[in-house]
Amino acid sequence: MRKLVMILLGLVLCMSVVGCGDESTTEAVLKIDRSGQVTGVLVEEFEQDYYDLGELEDMMRLEISTYNQENAEERIVLVSIEVIEGLAKAVIQYKDYEDYAQFSGTEFFIGTVEEAIAEGINLNHVMLEAGKDSTISPQQVRELTDYKLVMWQGDMPVEVPGKIVYHTGELTLLGSKKIIAEPDLPGPFYLIYK
Repeated sequence: MRKLVMILLGLVLCMSVVGCGDESTTEAVLKIDRSGQVTGVLVEEFEQDYYDLGELEDMMRLEISTYNQENAEERIVLVSIEVIEGLAKAVIQYKDYEDYAQFSGTEFFIGTVEEAIAEGINLNHVMLEAGKDSTISPQQVRELTDYKLVMWQGDMPVEVPGKIVYHTGELTLLGSKKIIAEPDLPGPFYLIYK
């Protein structure tokens, strides 16, 4: 059981699952809403007879509670956890991208291109225009000051609230608002949306 908890928490930490973006499905995604709140939908096999959903939930709540206590407020919430057709699905909400980054111990950023520059985010990347073969230079990226930028690691699909217009080359569009990295690449990955 402890191994399954570590796997699910590892998914939070590594973002290493595949899927789409509807929380009512049994597929994984990292969703970003317009306010900057991040929701992780995590999915892992849960078919062993000795797995216990209550124990899994208790362990996840303990990890989240510890984080919230360390930050003196409720920054992360376990929205739901359930088993559907042999899959454990947990939905976790993070108050903002910084909570996701801190809890997972990974690089993660959401903000305008201008904010990314101010934060020292490395924007020295040629980016593809979404759905096309054309590219834009790092200088052209820096000129998109009002556009939103997401930088992350891992191969979990990322869904944004606007249309993706540019992204780094190791990403594949799953629709106008959703994208996924090629498997087993460390990142970081970048997308720009409006």
